[in-house]
Amino acid sequence: MSKKSYLIALLLVASLSGCSTVATQKEYIQADVAQEIAVNDAGLTLDQVISFEVDLDSRGELRYYEVDFVADGRSYEYDIDAYTGEILGHESKMPKETSASDTKITEEQAKQKAIERVPGATVEHIREFEIDREDGRLEYEGTIYYDKMEYEFEIDAKTGEFRSWDVEPIND
Repeated sequence: MSKKSYLIALLLVASLSGCSTVATQKEYIQADVAQEIAVNDAGLTLDQVISFEVDLDSRGELRYYEVDFVADGRSYEYDIDAYTGEILGHESKMPKETSASDTKITEEQAKQKAIERVPGATVEHIREFEIDREDGRLEYEGTIYYDKMEYEFEIDAKTGEFRSWDVEPIND
């Protein structure tokens, strides 16, 4: 089914079922319809999508959904007209792979640096930990839960320097 016929079918179903998503009524299509349009255009199904983020945004009089999702190892970004469901623009990209030259310190070294800042904590107190690319840099991100406190950190994987360190009490 082509994008255009898919959109027409969605709008027809919406109007027949009494939904108020028909563009001529100047009401927004539903966010889940925008998701389906984006996923269909990417040649995917909803069950292949790992995560979604949908935000209603505007530029002047134009209202559109920003639909971001991850599937098949790629990240997808779509702008969908909030009234008509028309795809205004899209892109997809493969995340950059991590290579040994991108990191100077290992995961174990990063974890050790973090727990050294929390007297009494051990590696077992690190409950969340991942490597992520932020602003073109690889960094280790994690959270330590210890002694009714939460410690969130980001460590530059190339320099070993802390980029952020936040401490908050854990509310019981």
